[in-house]
Amino acid sequence: GTIFKVDSAGNLTTLYTFTGGSDGANPEEALIQARDGYLYGTTLFGGDSSCTVSTYYGCGTIFRIDSAGNFTAMHDFSGNSDGGVLFASLIQASDGNFYGTATAGGDTTCSVIASGENFPMYIGCGTVFMMDSAGNVSTLYSFTGAPGDGSNAFSALLQTRDGNFYGTTRWGGSAYCPYTNDAGCGTVFRISALGAAVSQQVTRNQGPVHIPQVSVPRVSRPATISTRQQQHISHHLGPQPAKGLQRVFN
Repeated sequence: GTIFKVDSAGNLTTLYTFTGGSDGANPEEALIQARDGYLYGTTLFGGDSSCTVSTYYGCGTIFRIDSAGNFTAMHDFSGNSDGGVLFASLIQASDGNFYGTATAGGDTTCSVIASGENFPMYIGCGTVFMMDSAGNVSTLYSFTGAPGDGSNAFSALLQTRDGNFYGTTRWGGSAYCPYTNDAGCGTVFRISALGAAVSQQVTRNQGPVHIPQVSVPRVSRPATISTRQQQHISHHLGPQPAKGLQRVFN
């Protein structure tokens, strides 16, 4: 993969070409521009070659680059407690730190098998993490999977005005999905910057299989949350506790 820029006249300049080694490989999502002026991004693979939760080389990285193409690898995911295989971009929160989700790794006793997927097996149910400006990564939460928890977040977090973060998982929860190993149909969750886990509420499988794979949008109450799959949930958001992974929908 590459990082490139395009000017208003359509002239394209390649800023960086990934080698697939310690710098990372296969960026999946958009860059974000942080308040320090740098661009930050994530990769699916590359980085730590000892990672075993991916069938490819490495479990992904976080990187930083400036507009001149000066590249810095910030963190290599191990696939262990920090997670691995990043399908989602980062966000920079109000505290200046960066927050994100890793799709695999974390609790490696949890695994999902999904027939027909490009990646049919996920070792570990993924994590929510925080990174400071120096590249130090802390795991806020490790998903434990169905039936009581979500698993395998594929999309970025959203920070709302209450300071909490909201997100979705592709699998997990108690709803039955016919093409997984009883891994659930996904959840909507809320977590604080402290990361103390409490609970989360599953989404409902009504008709077509429901697979959340997009970020939760910021909306006014009552809120309508939708995904690319054929389901919409309209609900007044309830009280919002200050900490932990919390129920969002009943």
